[in-house]
Amino acid sequence: MSSLELLQYSELEREKILKIYGRTPQNICQDIDSIKEWLEKQPHLPEIPDNKIIENFLLMNKFKIEKVKQKIDMYYSIRTLIPEFFDKNPNSPAIQKIMNSIYVLPLPKLTNGLHRVFIAGKIIDQDPDNLDCTDYLAFLYNQIEMRLRHDCNLAMIYVYDLLNLKSGHLLKFTPTLIKKMAFIGDKVFTTKLEAVHVINAPPFLDSFMSFFKGFLKPKLADRIFIHKNMDTFYEMIPKEILPKDYGGQEKSLDELRDEWQKLFLKYDPLYKHLQTLKVNEELRTGKPIESDILGIQGNFRKLDID
Repeated sequence: MSSLELLQYSELEREKILKIYGRTPQNICQDIDSIKEWLEKQPHLPEIPDNKIIENFLLMNKFKIEKVKQKIDMYYSIRTLIPEFFDKNPNSPAIQKIMNSIYVLPLPKLTNGLHRVFIAGKIIDQDPDNLDCTDYLAFLYNQIEMRLRHDCNLAMIYVYDLLNLKSGHLLKFTPTLIKKMAFIGDKVFTTKLEAVHVINAPPFLDSFMSFFKGFLKPKLADRIFIHKNMDTFYEMIPKEILPKDYGGQEKSLDELRDEWQKLFLKYDPLYKHLQTLKVNEELRTGKPIESDILGIQGNFRKLDID
């Protein structure tokens, strides 16, 4: 069972997820031990993460051991490479402002398909000038830290409620910012995506989404659903796990947001610890990691992520 009410799953659900990958709660320990044995031989890394974090990296990477090693290494390295996303405590004024400006939170219960639904953005403050996208993304990664330690799911379902979206909000997401976010998603948090649902979309978004989908692989484009009404949304996301705001049986978005704020306060020591974690490249064995990415000046060679 999960140790958090805000990220619920049962041991039976965990066993079903592991079974899909041919693993059991018993033999997954062998994979974790293999990763930890490798980690002990990496003097440049600041710590050895706990078993739950390693298990979630194994799940995200379909138990491909070598990929997991790369992702955990980059999990620590990225804090120096792109510090603006990882140097903000969720209890800081900047992140608290984001939490009161836009709903960004996972829903407590899994779907019948063992997926975690994530409200990735419902704007509260309608003034685009008040949205700091760097802080928004920093908060997303603060959320991921908690999910790494307490969640278990087969894949993620992202919901974007665009009722209060204005074109000015979209313009805040610059190409450089999007490129950094894509890099982190590819190199660190490779979450399996089940679907993206867009509800309450303004008319101007139709042409944008048609254009945007043209750049995506068909498999990914087919997982993006833009709902003209809530009936089609309810056909894909069960009401019983949705917040009251959407006619569901779960707590309201305000209530869930308030509970997350309390949880972040409780875990304040963890986030302060995370801010101290630095990779010592001078101690890295083998080929040094490339760190001059996305225009960020580093001491090593350039990463080509185009």
